[in-house]
Amino acid sequence: SGTPNREEIKREEILERRLKECEEQYLHLFAHTNDIIFQADDQGRFVVVNPPAAVALKRPLEQMLGLHYLDLVAPEHHRAVERFYNVQFLRRTKESYYEFEVVAGDGSRVWLGQAVQLIFDGESIRGFHAIARDITAQKVAESALRESEIRFRNAFDSAPIGMALVSINGYWLQVNRAICDIFGYTPEELLKTTFHPLTHPEDVDLDVEQRNRMAAGEIRSYQREKRY
Repeated sequence: SGTPNREEIKREEILERRLKECEEQYLHLFAHTNDIIFQADDQGRFVVVNPPAAVALKRPLEQMLGLHYLDLVAPEHHRAVERFYNVQFLRRTKESYYEFEVVAGDGSRVWLGQAVQLIFDGESIRGFHAIARDITAQKVAESALRESEIRFRNAFDSAPIGMALVSINGYWLQVNRAICDIFGYTPEELLKTTFHPLTHPEDVDLDVEQRNRMAAGEIRSYQREKRY
């Protein structure tokens, strides 16, 4: 007969209970994760947004629903972000990752690292699902590092005294103009060699000894007069 037996009914009840548990776990994660989660339709308008998104972007949830994702993107990033995701849709790339800056509800800027997954309905694209993370602190640190490197490079290159970065094996890694003038070599020529052939033979051993002590952590630096 077509009537389900007890085992089938019990199996269906177990499956329904597990499905409900999974849904509850997902809803809890959706609401309490640190990540920003949202879903947009095929026009790019938000249809689902989680509470952490409202907190991170300082906008009420009800205000975000119906917004186009570009409404949040910082103006100077509009074209690049739109082009990136248009390419994803045209190529039907299932997953992608992009970093860009958005404008929060209070006018402040937030950098997001966003993973986007297209939602398919058969052969048609129904929209996309995105998980984003606030990476503002990382971007600030990267910017500070770049500025520090630029300052170091400017000071290094324009210093009136000879300066160089040298590998543990004695190879020149970076040299400034002053040290090239001292030796009479071009930067390209110096970077192909080590300090050993330029050092007076009687002064090489002490250099090597001190370098080995630094490599072993016995000393942090040393200063000496030597012949080249």
